[in-house]
Amino acid sequence: MSKLSKKQRKIARAAMPFDKITGEDFKMLKSKKNKKAEKLYKKSQKVAYKGRKAVDEGREKKANRKLKKAARLESRSIKLEEKY
Repeated sequence: MSKLSKKQRKIARAAMPFDKITGEDFKMLKSKKNKKAEKLYKKSQKVAYKGRKAVDEGREKKANRKLKKAARLESRSIKLEEKY
C-alpha cells in the first residue's frame, strides 16, 4: 500500500523521483501554469488579429464576436499570471 494519498501521488509524479514529493515537483507544476497563461495570451493575439481582419472586410458582427473573445482570453491569461 502506498504511503501517499491519491492527490499526493499526482503531485509526486510531476518530477523525479516519482514516489516522493520534492521541491522540483512544485517547480514543475508552477511552470506548467505559467505556460498555460502564455498560451492563452498567444491565442488571444491570434483571435484579435482575426477580429481586426474581419473589420477590414466589413464583417462587423464577426469582428465584434472575435474581439470580445480575444478580450476574455487576455483577461484570463492576466488573472493566471497574477495568481501565480
